[in-house]
Amino acid sequence: MPKLIILAGLLLALTACGTESAPTPPPRTTQAGSGPVDVKVAVEMRPVLAVDPPAQTPAPAAPDVLTGEDGSTYRLGPSIGDFKRFENVATEQTDSGWVLTIELPEDTAAIFAKWTGEHVGEQLAIVVDGEVVSAPKIMSAITGGTLQIAGRFTQKEIRELGRAITGK
Repeated sequence: MPKLIILAGLLLALTACGTESAPTPPPRTTQAGSGPVDVKVAVEMRPVLAVDPPAQTPAPAAPDVLTGEDGSTYRLGPSIGDFKRFENVATEQTDSGWVLTIELPEDTAAIFAKWTGEHVGEQLAIVVDGEVVSAPKIMSAITGGTLQIAGRFTQKEIRELGRAITGK
């Protein structure tokens, strides 16, 4: 099964509360959420320092140099944390396309909020078992504990990304 690496946007899931009524959005398709997930292999979040396009020869093996699923070489900074549990993981089709929504536990949500607030506009590699499974760009600080990985994903691709991250 081909793996996927697509630069995607991490978006903060916002819920608006107010007195004005908003237009009714188009219908959304949501796949059932997972509920709490203890991942099989810890998910490591690492800042991307540089990305080199796929090369003819393999990149030298080094702890901070990993090859992505598309053959690109990622030079990574130190880990911001290992994420071993998620409160919920679900796929959803929005008017912009398919997204993967991940709810973080309170302790890791605080780490993630601080780091993303300091690194808006930068890429963050999601590393599972020594492999870069996605390297989205941080679009805004993620302070509410819920992140979305969005891009030009098909339903199949977003499900595969969810499985790669959770190991399920």
